[in-house]
Amino acid sequence: MQIQVEIIAVEVVNKGKYKVAEVTYKQEGKTNTKKVMSFGAQEHAFKFISSDKVKKGDVYNVEINKNADGYWDWVKISFAEASGAAPADASSAAKGNPRQSNYETPQERFQRQVYIIRQSSLGHAVEALNHNKKNYDTAEILTLANQFEEWVFGKSNPKSQYEQQSEEALKELGNDIPM
Repeated sequence: MQIQVEIIAVEVVNKGKYKVAEVTYKQEGKTNTKKVMSFGAQEHAFKFISSDKVKKGDVYNVEINKNADGYWDWVKISFAEASGAAPADASSAAKGNPRQSNYETPQERFQRQVYIIRQSSLGHAVEALNHNKKNYDTAEILTLANQFEEWVFGKSNPKSQYEQQSEEALKELGNDIPM
């Protein structure tokens, strides 16, 4: 059986009487590790994988056989280009960009936060309207949600409006303390 792998890293460990190549590779978009021994059925594969020929990011054909214990051994490795086969995982390495970040850009992060705030504002607007009245239309929900969103982004200052309303209400009450 033959598979194609993209080599990510190879570390050769000396175990005294034998060596082990600890290979980190990507196959069909998944990252895996494999220990290739310097003896037995894996000897040929070990010699190739531990040589200077192997470059990180390159794609290789790997012949595998199941051993007596039921484990898959890498028995032979060759360059994928030599066989004329296309890489199994045409990832960013094939596009000339060996490492592409999966992290959000600051703009994507900001936009995600805006969506979260808008969704939360809508939910709180519905909750507030449910608390105050039985019937309301979509326009009322959106207006109240926009007010919540503007307050979160600092575009409006409801506290100062509240303070103004409070001052006006206090003036209307007049002096209720008897003299």
